[in-house]
Amino acid sequence: MTTLTRKQVSTWILGRTVSADVVFGSPSKKCAGTGICKVSTRSEALIDPELPCCNKSAAEIGICRQDRLVFRIEKQGLCAKLVNSQFAFGRFKMDESVFLPLFVSAAFNLPPIQLTAGVFPVQFLEDHIEIELRFQQA
Repeated sequence: MTTLTRKQVSTWILGRTVSADVVFGSPSKKCAGTGICKVSTRSEALIDPELPCCNKSAAEIGICRQDRLVFRIEKQGLCAKLVNSQFAFGRFKMDESVFLPLFVSAAFNLPPIQLTAGVFPVQFLEDHIEIELRFQQA
C-alpha cells in the first residue's frame, strides 16, 4: 500500500478535466467501507437503492503527474458521516485498486488504468476536497 504526502494544491497538466460522479466505498464490499467504489459519467444515472444518497458526489478529475490523478470532490451534498469516514485525519484510504471507466483514460490519451490501493493526503478547500491518487496501467 502506498502513502503519499503533499502540502499544496495540485496543478493540473494537459489543461483538461473530466466531470464524473464518484461513489465511495470498496468494490468488494458493495460500496461499503473506504475508497472509491465506482466512477461514472455525469450523464449516467447512479441510482442504486442500496447506496445512501450521501455516499456519492460530483467530481472533476484531472491529471497532475505522469502517474497521478486529482479528484476534486464537490463539498456540496456531502454528508458529515461521509466526510468523517472517508477523509478522517486528512487522509483518504483506498483499501483496494479500482479500474476506471474508459472515458477517464481516453480523456488523457492513456491506456486503460486503475487507481492503486494506498493512503493519500486530502486537501480541504473552500468548496471542494482534493485528493491526489496514484494510477497504473490496467
